[in-house]
Amino acid sequence: MNCLEFRNQFGADPACQDQRTLAHRQDCTACARFAARVQDFDRRLVVALRVPLAGGQGGPYEAQENMAPAKGRAWIGLAASLVLGLGVGLLTWWSAPHGGIAQDLLAHMQHEQVSLVSTDERVPYQRLARVLRKSRLAMPDGVSEVSYARSCIFRGRLVPHLVVQGESGPVTVMILRDLKVGGPTSFSEQGFFGIILPAAAGSIAIIAGEESDLAEVSEPIVESLRWDI
Repeated sequence: MNCLEFRNQFGADPACQDQRTLAHRQDCTACARFAARVQDFDRRLVVALRVPLAGGQGGPYEAQENMAPAKGRAWIGLAASLVLGLGVGLLTWWSAPHGGIAQDLLAHMQHEQVSLVSTDERVPYQRLARVLRKSRLAMPDGVSEVSYARSCIFRGRLVPHLVVQGESGPVTVMILRDLKVGGPTSFSEQGFFGIILPAAAGSIAIIAGEESDLAEVSEPIVESLRWDI
């Protein structure tokens, strides 16, 4: 199980007891922190649903003697619906990527799960150079320890999809030719940290399990990447 599979599984079921999921949580520090955040949110949602319904005492609801049963049931239903709606809305907002590019990047990673593994293997420079050359890009040998490199279709264009092994795990690098951004844009979604940086002829997206890995990976690539070769 890789990190994206774990976060999809655990985000959908914070009480999951699947052995593969639990084993990954134990082995991966970043995903363990993600799981803790999900469970904390789940606990807060449960507390929010325990709304005091009578006199603010926090006990079980008791209809007042002068309240018609139908009216009492309607009030309970309305309160429960409002709280549940708020909770579901917060959960959706919290777990869904904000912004079109971030959403598309994470969706693309979902289809490239084979890249999200920690490994000691490295892509030969000749292969990395071929992938970059298809998008009219180049990078000197030895700049980054690339463990995954292939050309992918992203928003209708062929772009290099690279993975670099950071201190805390795999870091995804997408070089987005012709996709301009006004300035550095950061996001934190589904347990991942990301930044989209403007570049000479487009932008570069870096996505990692730990925020500290973003600068470590992005700086040498941004500084050494050559466009329009």
